[in-house]
Amino acid sequence: MLTPTVLILVVLIGCALLFVLIMLLRYFTRRAPSTSRSSVNRSVVYLVSDAQLLVMQQATTGRLRARLELPKGKAMRGETDLEAAYRECLEESGLRPTDLQLLTSFQTPVRSGKKRGMETWNAFWGNVPADTLIPFTHRVKGKGRDRGRVYHFQLVLLDTVELHPPLDVPLPALRRARAEGATVPFSGIPPKHGGAKPSS
Repeated sequence: MLTPTVLILVVLIGCALLFVLIMLLRYFTRRAPSTSRSSVNRSVVYLVSDAQLLVMQQATTGRLRARLELPKGKAMRGETDLEAAYRECLEESGLRPTDLQLLTSFQTPVRSGKKRGMETWNAFWGNVPADTLIPFTHRVKGKGRDRGRVYHFQLVLLDTVELHPPLDVPLPALRRARAEGATVPFSGIPPKHGGAKPSS
């Protein structure tokens, strides 16, 4: 017959073993925290004129920010990367190029809290519309967070321009294409786009 002391000891040992079993079960059956997220597609547009690249600088309180930018943004639901490139170019520059084509695609790591993933960038290039008066200023009219921003556009030498990451990634491919005499073939005016003049 078990004494009360032994009985209490057995109960305590049983509880301890049950606790360890539960913790082991939870450890081996728990789901690992998500470390990835669905890939985000972004389009960026490189418009060239001879050996020059059209860049933009945000105008704030009467001065221009030093950082050089390009028309870029995420593809909307149901929108192809090329359609996104045309839309972003129109919204952020007011220009309607007609000959954009894919230059290169690349991925960059993104991090949001504990989640990590990759962003796919699709770089498109084309010619600055022939009747564009440069330099010019454009106020963004889209529905995104850039709405109301004012950008100043100018041409800079492609061989010496410095862009911030990840916009600098396609530059070597663009420079090689221009050095080899590559031209952007005319592909026709895409749907919902046309013309060439920048909007004010």
